[in-house]
Amino acid sequence: MYNLFTKLDMTGPDTYDCNCAVQDKQLNGMCTLRVGVCYYFASLGDCQNHQVVYKAYAYDQATGNQANSASTNPAGFTNSTDAAVTAVTNLIMNFPLEAKACGYGVADHEKIAAHMLI
Repeated sequence: MYNLFTKLDMTGPDTYDCNCAVQDKQLNGMCTLRVGVCYYFASLGDCQNHQVVYKAYAYDQATGNQANSASTNPAGFTNSTDAAVTAVTNLIMNFPLEAKACGYGVADHEKIAAHMLI
């Protein structure tokens, strides 16, 4: 089963496997962000012990600019919410115009992430 999870992932905003959950959020009626959280096993031992870790991805859906995306790769999180918040924070910090498009400043990345909780 571990080998299966090494092949599953989210490779784009509309391309994800069964181990991922996706949520779209509209912020301030100005932008739509898609966040996907995927679980996987970091090792064969983790698989045998049923210890999952999470990675997350954040995409700008409203502008159609799929180049504006961020992830938590390769970090593994033990909490899915922490993974989602980190992906959104990375998106806002790497693409400051995303924050502006959503009606926020870059310094408000925590507020934006709070709206995105899965």
